[in-house]
Amino acid sequence: MKVLAILLALRGGAIAEEPAAVPPPRGPAWRGYLAAGVGSTAAIGPTVTDSFLFLLAPQVSLRVSRSVEYVIEGHFSRYLSPGGYFVGIVPVGARVSTREASRRYYFAAGAGLGWSDLERLPEIDRRFNFLLEGGFGVLWKPGRGAERFLEVRLVHLSNGGAAGRNLGLNSIALVGGWRVR
Repeated sequence: MKVLAILLALRGGAIAEEPAAVPPPRGPAWRGYLAAGVGSTAAIGPTVTDSFLFLLAPQVSLRVSRSVEYVIEGHFSRYLSPGGYFVGIVPVGARVSTREASRRYYFAAGAGLGWSDLERLPEIDRRFNFLLEGGFGVLWKPGRGAERFLEVRLVHLSNGGAAGRNLGLNSIALVGGWRVR
């Protein structure tokens, strides 16, 4: 009986102890990135236009867990031959990466919308279009410098079947960037 009383007392003492604190994630939850890239239209699906593009993509991300970030991105692309632009926002995006390390590999995807003057192309028949992005890349931090990334990205512009033919314009871009906050 005395043994049972001692075990219950010890167990009660163990329950009364405060649980170990979980360390907070390192660094700020919100991060800002400035990204730029170059690319070319890709013969994926019905894309027939051959064009080169420059891309500027400022990003804000919120770390949801150690390996998942919610990403909001501005999208500014300039197409050459034929010339044109696309300006939009990608409010629904995510970056899923390997665990915290000096080099993290990731997959990113996003969906948004925007405005373009590319409606004269066979793939784009109106000014308002939707934007889908998907890619993979690597994030790293060189020494004491800012975090950087390099990504291969598929960019799909389309009217989503809202009007006319819906061929969509597909491009592959090499995008690089660095953390500004």
